[in-house]
Amino acid sequence: MREPTEKESCVLIRPSKHLSLRLEEGRYIAQNHLVGQERVLPISVITLLASITDFISTDTMSEHLKKLFPQSLVTRDAVAELTKSGILVKKQSELHVQEERFNEWVWSREAAKHFLATRRVRWMKESVEVEAFGKLLRTQELPSLWDDVTAENESWEALGVHIGARETFNLLKERRSLRQFSNDPIASEALGAILSAGLGIQKFLKLPLRPTYPLRFSPSPGGLNVFTGYIFVKNVSNLSPGIYRYNALRNQVLKIGELPDLPLSYLFGNQTWADEASAVCLLIANYKRMAWKYSDQSAFNSLLIESGHIAQNMMVCAASLSVGSVPTNAVAQAELEQYLSLTFPHHAVLYALAFGHEDMTRSKDHYSSASLLRLKEIVGGAT
Repeated sequence: MREPTEKESCVLIRPSKHLSLRLEEGRYIAQNHLVGQERVLPISVITLLASITDFISTDTMSEHLKKLFPQSLVTRDAVAELTKSGILVKKQSELHVQEERFNEWVWSREAAKHFLATRRVRWMKESVEVEAFGKLLRTQELPSLWDDVTAENESWEALGVHIGARETFNLLKERRSLRQFSNDPIASEALGAILSAGLGIQKFLKLPLRPTYPLRFSPSPGGLNVFTGYIFVKNVSNLSPGIYRYNALRNQVLKIGELPDLPLSYLFGNQTWADEASAVCLLIANYKRMAWKYSDQSAFNSLLIESGHIAQNMMVCAASLSVGSVPTNAVAQAELEQYLSLTFPHHAVLYALAFGHEDMTRSKDHYSSASLLRLKEIVGGAT
């Protein structure tokens, strides 16, 4: 076994502040939710980690493990493995910086687990999804996706639809998720209307002893309206391609950067429509502003619900302008935080919507012709 270098011996480490333990089939499993890794640990090692409250050298940690396992010749390798898996944290490392930032998380550890787990999701490519979906179709009975609960021995009362809602229903009928965008640009005025419908401030509400509330066209918990819009613009009239931030008060955009060199689909669940859309709007939640009033973990769910309200307004407005749209929560949160210079964990990318004109020459099926052929082979029993 090689001797450690002087540089390795000077490295300072400590147990992660974000470890959790669970007992599974007689084994203790430690997990660091910030990195999403876990390791099975003997109870003696867990006790050792609990006793260390500050940074120590790798040599010292190796000596501690040597006392626990005197017959072992790889205690230094064990220290390296524990560090690699996030059980131990190097001083001044990226993980150390993340832990220090996460000290400002205001909600419960349960909410943190949900936030961190969804932030790390890696989405399937279409080819992989087709294989999984095909197996599901072949092995599982097809479900009924709607309920008709009318029974012969029950008397249901018809409600009818008020004639005054006819125009609204005609508009809602036009809102469909579109994944086949053309090369025709959308007008900047159309984008302005769409963004304003979801994020624009229409007026303010002033109440005694409370802050001034900005009112939008969609509901928000406590009137806090904690979402900001960022837009990846590719094909919008009067706007050069790039990344923009939206000013909800004045219906303006400010260019803050250039588009990534990589395909946008990489940032949006490997979905090819992201490469074709004229614009993709990201809904960014400001956790600190939400937590100013709501510090219980249910506030996290409220953010998810609010993003849906905003998105629906945008998509209905887009439909009224004959602009297609599609929403997704398949977002590469960590990568997008870097592109938008967001502060982890105070902000989070929760939702995205793509906009563009429909390519009428293509099939409306969201799978490619090659994927449909493969799906047919799988369901038919071919391997």
